[in-house]
Amino acid sequence: MYITTIHIIMLINKELEALQQKGYDVIKEIIETLKEKTKENPLVIFTDEQASEDDNEMIYDLPYGYTTSRDGYYLQGAIQKVQGNDVTIFFTGDNWGETYQSDLDELPFYSLVQLLSFLDRQQS
Repeated sequence: MYITTIHIIMLINKELEALQQKGYDVIKEIIETLKEKTKENPLVIFTDEQASEDDNEMIYDLPYGYTTSRDGYYLQGAIQKVQGNDVTIFFTGDNWGETYQSDLDELPFYSLVQLLSFLDRQQS
């Protein structure tokens, strides 16, 4: 028996599908962990007072979230607080200081991973 190009493509597709499923499973597990661990004890990344200080550049290095306004403008900000599925995003840029409520499953994967690190530090 010999392997044809079609067999190789089918194998690659199955591997990609399996990898995709692993990715979805990891994201789901991270979201469920964050929901469970922050439901009763919110994860506060920074306070309003810290954001209003003169030295508030640290906000730009924090996990972020984003949304699109009704006018179609892209708005991005730092994640300020997570409690259960609820996420408070503190806008930066022209909308500095405004907050937006979002859900965990709307956050970028990289931000979810960063939130796990903050959660670990909070619980230590």
